[in-house]
Parts: sequence; structure tokens; C-alpha cells
Amino acid sequence: VKQSWLWRDILQALERVYPAYKMPAADPDEVPVRATQFDLTRQNTLGVNLRGLDAMLAGVIEELQRREMI
Repeated sequence: VKQSWLWRDILQALERVYPAYKMPAADPDEVPVRATQFDLTRQNTLGVNLRGLDAMLAGVIEELQRREMI
């Protein structure tokens, strides 16, 4: 776990890494909720480099394209 993202953030990142995707219009009545917070203290002691949202989605898109699923 690196962090928790809101759906709107995920869709915006998907649009950045896969321009063919167009984000749906936002519901004007939508009230964003606070993203879940994590205590990463112990995780950080492992020294593992975690990928951000754009990098993760880019890997997913690459794999889906390789499998000719998109």
C-alpha cells in the first residue's frame, strides 16, 4: 500500500496514461470523501520503492494491450 486514492483521482490518472480513455462527467452533487490514511512507518523500514498511481496504471494498460484486451 502506498496510499488511498479517490475514484476521481484514479480516473484522471487513467486518462493521463491512456489518452483513449475519456473520464465521465463528474456528478455535480458528488461530495469527495477523505481518502483512507495509513501508518506506513513499518513499511518504510523495508526500503522498498513503491510505484505511484500513474506508474501502476501504465503497467496495467501495457499488459492489457499486450494481451490485446484493449
